Amino acid sequence: MATTGALRIGFVGAGNMAQALAKGFIASGLTQGQHMIASCPPADQHLLQQMELLGLETTHDNRDAAAASDVLVLCVKPNVVGPVLHQLAPCVAPSRPLLASVALGVSVATLEAPLPPGSRVMRLMPNTPALVQLGASVFTRGSNATQADAQLTQRMLSAVGECSEVPESYMDAVTGLSGAGPAYAYMVVEALADGGVRMGLPRPLAVSLAAQTLMGSAKMVSATGKHPGQLKDEVCSPGGCTIRGVQALEEGGVRAAFISAVQAAATASIDTSAALAVTAPAADTSAAATVLSRRPPHKQMASAVGKYLCLMSFTQDTVADYSNYNTDDYIFNSCRSDSLYGSLPPLSHSFVTNLNFASYEASSLAHAELQTRYKQKTKLNLRAGYIETNKKSFRRK
Repeated sequence: MATTGALRIGFVGAGNMAQALAKGFIASGLTQGQHMIASCPPADQHLLQQMELLGLETTHDNRDAAAASDVLVLCVKPNVVGPVLHQLAPCVAPSRPLLASVALGVSVATLEAPLPPGSRVMRLMPNTPALVQLGASVFTRGSNATQADAQLTQRMLSAVGECSEVPESYMDAVTGLSGAGPAYAYMVVEALADGGVRMGLPRPLAVSLAAQTLMGSAKMVSATGKHPGQLKDEVCSPGGCTIRGVQALEEGGVRAAFISAVQAAATASIDTSAALAVTAPAADTSAAATVLSRRPPHKQMASAVGKYLCLMSFTQDTVADYSNYNTDDYIFNSCRSDSLYGSLPPLSHSFVTNLNFASYEASSLAHAELQTRYKQKTKLNLRAGYIETNKKSFRRK
């Protein structure tokens, strides 16, 4: 992709990853704040304020960001990628912008499907240390992306750390390793610092020593090219204190824990890809908007998604979040329910609900039936009705 003048980068979504990339691009000199633009719904104005502090132009209309960008970076949750892409489709052409997505588990095919033929896309997996130009990023190109697009993407991600082009089949594993890896590393720093405090060190010194130790050790691996096991052995003197510490880690199962962590995160990405691959029915946005407008606030969550097929990923703390759910005809902002399915146990997998509001009237699905269907791991097809989101009935016990 040939660009003239300053490279213009847009962000759809202004959360942690978008902010990390924007700060990294500016700090590395790749571009300047005034040549970037970020968009997100009014409910996330506080995120746009952070972008404005960096000098970015901001907007509440994703289409404005697309129109102003050479590269448009999609930084939204997987469950809203589909509606956002449908909204952006009229603004995307084979000529520009290049669309790059960092959304978890969203495949190249899923990205390309709603866009005009010939649209150029990239699937990225950066990580948050891009904020300090120490990111570990990979990308895979879409079917219409050119060598010039790959070179531009390489240039962008290399400005904020290390970058490699990989086959798409690697992306889920990369997500579990380097995408989620900073969280694992922070836990190691915290645990080592706790050990230092346990043995009498002041907390600030313990944290500083732990962080520098991890950073220096990582540099040794990359600079020497030696196997990590060899470097470990070089520190462990026979009968010394280090080998005793290593023994304690082995007895605690530290290797298995890290392997399982990467596997669990990668599996979550695989599950997300599989759920998003389900074909959604055509959406009647005008009918859904009418339903939304005549429902009280505590019932809006069920209405907000209209006829879209939505991925709902449940965790112990957040049961359903449809914030940033955009379509061409209406924007559902922060339609969140903290009571629906509230007494269900935490789910370790994602499932799909097809909410059909063409006959939005009398029926209500009993909570007991919902639990039964969940245990059977079936898809909930709530046709001819809606879930009554009564806070007293569905509040988490």
